[in-house]
Amino acid sequence: MRMREGARIILLNEWDGICLFRHERHGDRYWSIPGGGVDHGETWEQAAIRELAEETGLREVELGPCVWTREKEVVLGGEWIRGIERYFLVRVSGIEMSNANQFDYERDALHGDSVAIDPGAPRVGRHLLSGGFARPHRAPDRGDHPAEADDPHAMTGYPFQNGSITMSGPYGIMVSTINLNAPDPLELARFYERLLGWTIASEEPDWVVVRNPEGGVALSFQTERIYVPPVWPARPGEQQMMMHLEIRVDDLDGGCAHAKACGATLADYQPQDDVRVHLDPAGHPFCLWLDTEDS
Repeated sequence: MRMREGARIILLNEWDGICLFRHERHGDRYWSIPGGGVDHGETWEQAAIRELAEETGLREVELGPCVWTREKEVVLGGEWIRGIERYFLVRVSGIEMSNANQFDYERDALHGDSVAIDPGAPRVGRHLLSGGFARPHRAPDRGDHPAEADDPHAMTGYPFQNGSITMSGPYGIMVSTINLNAPDPLELARFYERLLGWTIASEEPDWVVVRNPEGGVALSFQTERIYVPPVWPARPGEQQMMMHLEIRVDDLDGGCAHAKACGATLADYQPQDDVRVHLDPAGHPFCLWLDTEDS
């Protein structure tokens, strides 16, 4: 079996935000970190520095230690190969990155033209540094595309706008989930799973998390045994909503029909023509609003 060596870089900023690339191939979207194959005559360290310069434009950096080694067997071009990869730590601060030096095939695989330091990555960076490589998030199964099986390792990440660089806040401050109380959190989680096309990421008796497969802030649902649903519109002396979700749609009628099929109820009071207020199965109001700017 042929062997292929690779070097990858865990690129962290001063708040432990990790550099991620967002890829899109064959309809699949996933994330990876910088890195690639070791060329003939290169050391692992030389390959890591070269790949970092090619993929991020960073050249004057200090390569840190190798913090993890991974071995795997994959199909590449119809041939089984054994891959060995070393992961090196690099820390940066106050820098700008560019993908101008990437090869065309690398840019073609990226979703957009940007490199980002993921806003949700402090927890990812700390997870990796604490030995969290034992269970990395994998790219989706490529199905009919076995040659893509050794694409860069996907990690949990969050969408970014083309051309932007975003960073996490100081001390790892980030919004991780928006929590909704309910008498039956699993029932409510399954409703939003259907409504949004998201997936249940974790499930406990009194706590369920639903996440967007593309990343971002998640929704969590927690048991409230004396739960009282809010009243819409608000009335004095009655339970008022403390927050609600704003959900964009391209087709308001179609979105309303979908919400109803998922289990939502259309509220009696509708204050705007381009917005429809619904109630979820626990009685939380949420709005479907029509994005007229893109229409």
